[in-house]
Amino acid sequence: MSSTARRTVSRILGISAWGLLGMLVGLGVGYFMYVKQPAVFTSTSTFEIAGNPAGSRPASTDPAELANEAPSTQPAGPFLFSQTIIAQAIDSENLLRQLSSNRSATADQVAGQWIAAGNISTEALGSSGKGALLQLQTKAPTPSVATRLNQAILATYQSQNTDNKEFVQWNESIELLTTARAEIQKRQAELEAFAQNLEIPADAVWIDGKVESAAATRLPTLKTELQQLTAQQSALAKRLIEIEAMIAQGSSAEQILVVMGQPVPTSPPEPENASDESAARAYAAELARRERAERRAKWETEVIPLEQELEKLLTKVGPAHPAAVALKSRLAKARDDFGAPGNNETAPADKPNSPSSPDAKEGPADVEAEAPPSNGQRISTLLKQLRAQKHRLDQQRSRAEEEQSQVLLTLTSEEQKLRLADSIQQDQAQQRQLLASVITKLATLEDASPILPAILTTTSPPSEGIQTDPQLRPYLLTGGAVGLALGILAAILLWGASLMTTDGITQEKSTTI
Repeated sequence: MSSTARRTVSRILGISAWGLLGMLVGLGVGYFMYVKQPAVFTSTSTFEIAGNPAGSRPASTDPAELANEAPSTQPAGPFLFSQTIIAQAIDSENLLRQLSSNRSATADQVAGQWIAAGNISTEALGSSGKGALLQLQTKAPTPSVATRLNQAILATYQSQNTDNKEFVQWNESIELLTTARAEIQKRQAELEAFAQNLEIPADAVWIDGKVESAAATRLPTLKTELQQLTAQQSALAKRLIEIEAMIAQGSSAEQILVVMGQPVPTSPPEPENASDESAARAYAAELARRERAERRAKWETEVIPLEQELEKLLTKVGPAHPAAVALKSRLAKARDDFGAPGNNETAPADKPNSPSSPDAKEGPADVEAEAPPSNGQRISTLLKQLRAQKHRLDQQRSRAEEEQSQVLLTLTSEEQKLRLADSIQQDQAQQRQLLASVITKLATLEDASPILPAILTTTSPPSEGIQTDPQLRPYLLTGGAVGLALGILAAILLWGASLMTTDGITQEKSTTI
């Protein structure tokens, strides 16, 4: 290697050595400066701010409106944590001496200085379900002081809102009304579901606390019929017992006929001489006349009114209606009892030549056509008729009781369902009135809400203080860079001075030679 190359390498190594030496010295100086700077520790907490930090009226509490309304995301400035609040926080934690070395300074003065220096700040992070999501940062000389200051500021702000009685009462009223509205809406949904599942009879309605239906219309008629059948059955049974008792006691036929309601002729008198044919015929004619008169009277008082009643009923209901069927049975029984002909014959009242017809002619020819029965035969025939009538009454009463039982079951079921449906409708109407009242009160409260500061809710508690200032790296980088530059500069200056010295020596030697 030539001498020139060796000199070049030597110079580069010398400059590098001086630069390295200067960088080391600069790093040392930078670290010394870092150590001399006072340390600053930062504590961070996250909280939600809901309401009106600017002092405006709170938003609606209706969940449907809140769902469509985006929460405010405007960053909260120093007004959120005023100097007064911070001063109260400093006093509450006895942090005055830790934050200021000036023993004459007050908490309010220190709070103003801390705010102006940016040691207490808030930063908007976005939005949450309740409102804006913010971050509070507090700086202090030690980690514990930074954390305590952060906690004190949040607690002081929350306590001020809690101590506001007007706001507390207003907020409690809003919460109660909102809860009541939710409960009413839940109850309305339950009633609606229950009403949909309730089976209401199609032909039954509830009017003025009573059921109006076919069963309700039929029941009074059935009760009347049953009462009539019971009365007839009781009277007939009593009559039969009395007649049978008289027969057992050996009473005369005339007395028995009187009890049975049959006429006993007293005039004209029975002829003493049976050979007197004309007198016998007159006697028989008188008996036949009286019997026809009695049957005609019974027909007019018992059968004809039933026929008229049946005609009126058929104009209102069909022939298959239970009431029409029952009336037809009564009419047929009456016709049988009072000498009515069969189904294919005309009734005695409509048959001119019938013995029971009102228009039948009286005369000897009729008497000769049929011989009058004896009293014993009449009693026997009438007993059979009475027993047959009692049997029919028993059957009719049994059918009427069974039908009444079915109608009562139907009517009871209809009444229960309709009463329940009416109760549900009344409850629904009451719930609608309550809901309207609650909504009106909510709107009134919201319109008259007090102007209050925002509601603060801590979502992340203050963290342990972390050193944020000074940073070691900037000091080391700056010191190292300055030291490197100075070392290189010193090496260049020394190399230049060396060159100048060498050139001077060379010129002196040349001059001497």
